[in-house]
Amino acid sequence: MAENNRLDILKALIPFNQLPEDQQNTLEEKGQFMRLSENSMLFKRNTREEFCYWVVSGSVELVAEDHSISTVEAGSLEAKSALDNVVPHNRTAVATSDAVVFKMSRPVVELMIALVKSDHYVVSDVEDTLEAESDWMSGLLSSPVFQFVPPANIAKLFATFEEISMTAGEAVITQGETGKFFYVIQSGTAKVEQEIGGINRVLANFGIGASFGEDALISDVPRNATVTMTSPGTLMRLSKENFDHLLQAPVMSQLETADADSMINNGEVQTQFLDVRNSEEYQGTAIPNCLNIPLLQLRDRVNELDPNTTYITRCDGGKRSQLAAFILNSKGIGAYVLREE
Repeated sequence: MAENNRLDILKALIPFNQLPEDQQNTLEEKGQFMRLSENSMLFKRNTREEFCYWVVSGSVELVAEDHSISTVEAGSLEAKSALDNVVPHNRTAVATSDAVVFKMSRPVVELMIALVKSDHYVVSDVEDTLEAESDWMSGLLSSPVFQFVPPANIAKLFATFEEISMTAGEAVITQGETGKFFYVIQSGTAKVEQEIGGINRVLANFGIGASFGEDALISDVPRNATVTMTSPGTLMRLSKENFDHLLQAPVMSQLETADADSMINNGEVQTQFLDVRNSEEYQGTAIPNCLNIPLLQLRDRVNELDPNTTYITRCDGGKRSQLAAFILNSKGIGAYVLREE
């Protein structure tokens, strides 16, 4: 495939055909061409891929769970879109001839879509804008929680973020205060500290693309830790109102008790109740097929959960179950909130 022809092919693919010419000319630098031999597998059904793939020569078969097959041939209308572009994949992709595919990181692709939709390309120097914003945006978009967020919401998110400058040693949030913003680090570094019994301990260190602050916004409880800049930097912040509307609402699906029971009993999807109250509250009020992991332990014990199971979180009708569902979805584990009065 001639080098100039390869670029022409990429420019015709979706969503690259919506980009300004300057960005189209740099597509090959942002992705990679892969050669596949006949009968080789590109990806498997039910796997979570960090890349998107387009067929640029040859042909690829997509095999569904019911064994139905569709073939995508280079140059066809179907080949203009990424192969089985869902997470996790619904189908298995196998080359039916020697083929070439173009692959690009999913966060980078989603970033391009978001920038187009939010009119970020209006600025005079598109290349500088992408380089400056791609790291923190890609870091944010790489969270599995964004598979639940509609593209229109993602575009609005990036248009709504407010940029603030911070100095080294400056506290971004303070333990005990009311939560007002959700933050993403655009540049610089920060540390997370928690005071317990008069003793401070460092819980984590954050870099570009790291996000924080959602716990207090979702649960309506005071900040449970202090985040302090360890270098000068820039943060992007989102108000609680915009966080609730653009990010939390699409992720936080709630179920009535009857619907939750039906989901568990019909067996079509492996489902389990997850009670996130502490052990003292949980004792004596357990329901069948219910697992108990206190909310404060959930992040540390998330590896105990089955990624192929959908969890229905519950507490006492308060906000803990909502935060638990958000945490699980952000880790790539499907979760709903049980609506309790």
